[in-house]
Amino acid sequence: MMSLLRTALFSLFSLMTFATSASAECAWVLWDSVQIAPKEAKWFLNDAYRTQAECARNASEKVDVTTRGFEGHKANGNLTGTVTKVGDTVIVIGGASDPDIFRGQTNYRFVCLPDTVDPRGPKGAGR
Repeated sequence: MMSLLRTALFSLFSLMTFATSASAECAWVLWDSVQIAPKEAKWFLNDAYRTQAECARNASEKVDVTTRGFEGHKANGNLTGTVTKVGDTVIVIGGASDPDIFRGQTNYRFVCLPDTVDPRGPKGAGR
């Protein structure tokens, strides 16, 4: 009986060790989404990182670069309206100086998710 208990405990601890190391090896994926209101957002896989912190750092950089890019277009007269950074999202309201290019609101979002999560939904769900 003692041998059975010892074997069960050993198995349990081995399983717990494996589960802990497996979750620590989870990759983090940086996703970009573009939503031209009122349409639904389109998601694009950007890159993968070993840690959530590394992914979040790169997401923050993407938000800053995107904001500066649109502010540059605005300064050059190529964009009218506003550029606003809200957390992980850059919101552009207004339009391009050429009305055929852009009008309305577009949201650019940068999100880090575990590699097991796909914001596009399950495969075969219209993606």
